[in-house]
Amino acid sequence: MEVVLASASSRRKTLLEQLHFVVETKPMIGIDETPPPGVEVRLQVEMICRRKADGYDLVQNEIIIVADTMIEHPHDSNKSIGKPADLNHAREILSLLSGQNHKVWTTTGIFSKGEWHMFTNVAVVFIPNLDDETMLHLLDSGSWIGKAGAYDLHGEMQKFALLKLGEESTVLGIASEAIAFLQSMDEGVI
Repeated sequence: MEVVLASASSRRKTLLEQLHFVVETKPMIGIDETPPPGVEVRLQVEMICRRKADGYDLVQNEIIIVADTMIEHPHDSNKSIGKPADLNHAREILSLLSGQNHKVWTTTGIFSKGEWHMFTNVAVVFIPNLDDETMLHLLDSGSWIGKAGAYDLHGEMQKFALLKLGEESTVLGIASEAIAFLQSMDEGVI
């Protein structure tokens, strides 16, 4: 089945291709991805994904996928952790997550047969205490670049992080319920 991924995320594209979808990427530009203040991260990710859905130029016969993933601060459910701006910011984020469980929220929208279907899932990831040598290794690897929370579960952090709850796909950027929906579409169930 052919899908249009409205994202530049190589992780999302790879995940869909591993599920045997033919993926055409059409990254969106100009969408405000600023988290709305004063609401839980769960709602923030849903609102941003909805902005992406509303901002996409729809083609009725395409299956279009939009998504957003956010990491919830381990001590504040209204505060999201985004992508690090630089090496020092990455160090701060990894220090914050070190020795902590944190939630990863993903909302995925799928446009099919003239309507949007939205799915939000959460996963819980534990990052053990990162000693100085491990921290330096993670930072030197560059695997933090462009990654929310300053880590990539399929990058260097896979040696350390532990998925405690939820599905890996949610952490990688596509809600697990959205994958089940796509597979049902592909099998002709929907």
